[in-house]
Amino acid sequence: MKYRIKVDKDACIADGVCYSMDPDHYVEDDEGKADVAGGSMDGQVSVGEFDDDGFDDAQDAADTCPVDAITVEKL
Repeated sequence: MKYRIKVDKDACIADGVCYSMDPDHYVEDDEGKADVAGGSMDGQVSVGEFDDDGFDDAQDAADTCPVDAITVEKL
């Protein structure tokens, strides 16, 4: 399944729960905020596309974000 993950870096509060739950899709930046693993920056949004069976893990981690800074969408 192909899907895209976006992390709004302005909204991220660096609580770290996403990259603790799913280090295959989320990584910590220098400030403790989340980045998409292997992704790129589009303004203040970290974006990455995946084609694997990890959609549910990525979505579960996104659902735990207390400020809804993460979106996961099927392509």
